[in-house]
Amino acid sequence: MQKLFGIKPSETKQVTQPEFQETVPDRDLFLEDRHPDELMEISSHPQKSTEKTLLEDLLSKDYERIGLRDGYETRDLSEMDEGLRVMAMEFRQVYDKALQDLDDKIAFIRLHLTDELEEKSQTLSDQVYHSLDLLLTQKKDMVAQKDLAMVGEGYIEKPYQDYKRGFKRGYKLYLEEKVMFKRTKTL
Repeated sequence: MQKLFGIKPSETKQVTQPEFQETVPDRDLFLEDRHPDELMEISSHPQKSTEKTLLEDLLSKDYERIGLRDGYETRDLSEMDEGLRVMAMEFRQVYDKALQDLDDKIAFIRLHLTDELEEKSQTLSDQVYHSLDLLLTQKKDMVAQKDLAMVGEGYIEKPYQDYKRGFKRGYKLYLEEKVMFKRTKTL
């Protein structure tokens, strides 16, 4: 009948395999498939603190690059000593802040060191005394580091030497550029 009336036969579309393959996500992404104890293990591990102390922040600076820049820009070797003094002062300020924090902790612990505490719990009293001794030792070390900072020794020694090395390289680079690329007058 379709031929009689000139009706075209309807084309049936064949369903074929899709040209792309379906990607299956990794099963580890789904929390539902895990036991609750596994999830608690993951969340109970304390994350490492990314917060740096002021001292770590100072020690992590690239003092050689800072010295290189200063040596190239200032073009004066006497400025190196000024840069080293500024660096030592920054370290001393950090030590002052750390010492203030230690003094606060020591004062707090001494507040709680009473005869009453010793009578009630000898072990707790011993722990508090031990903590106090540790803080006093830390304070002594911090005072020594603060004094050593002014002469470029202690924790500051490596940054101090890096700055000097960088400054000298920067100054040398400036001198080489000046000598090599500056126009010279010829007769």
